Order: sequence, then C-alpha cells, then structure tokens
Amino acid sequence: MWRCAIFSSIPPYTHKPQYDATNIMLKKYQIEANEKFFDNVMELVKDGGIYCWVSINKQFIKRGGKLIAEDNDAYDKVSEIVSPEYLKKKFVNTNKPGDTL
Repeated sequence: MWRCAIFSSIPPYTHKPQYDATNIMLKKYQIEANEKFFDNVMELVKDGGIYCWVSINKQFIKRGGKLIAEDNDAYDKVSEIVSPEYLKKKFVNTNKPGDTL
C-alpha cells in the first residue's frame, strides 16, 4: 500500500536570486521557517510514508522519526535550506557512509 503526502507548496525559502551576490546564504529566519515546514511534514507523514518534494521531483521516506533522502541530490537540496544540526537530527542520506537511522 502506497502512502504518499504530496504538498502543493515547497519549503518557504528555497529561492535564491542569482543577481544578488549578498543573498547567497539564507537568513536565520528563513532557515527557521524551512525547519518549521519540515516539522509539519514530519507530523503529517506517518512512519513508512513518503514526502514528495514535487518542484525538484525528489522523494523522502519517513522511518524512525527521520526522512530518508532518495539520493545524494535530494539530501544536498535539503542541506541548502536547513541548519546542519537540523539536517543531522531529521534527515538521513543512505548513500553516505556512516549515515544511519
């Protein structure tokens, strides 16, 4: 049985304008908003369920209170928009040696 949560929205702050060299990094409030978004995803998706990030065509499976990235690219996309601490606490990259549930 497939369980998939498809959200029509993307995490709130993923757009980084190419023209503004001073805005390469997300601001703290933007990172916090993204983390809150993923906290909501974690509440909505049950263990074994799938979160689909439609705009980048990537999937994450929820297991053991973490979201498992389907590949390195999916994990890298999340790492760009959340803090390193949050990433380590809530996400797993199964393609990276030593990264486990």
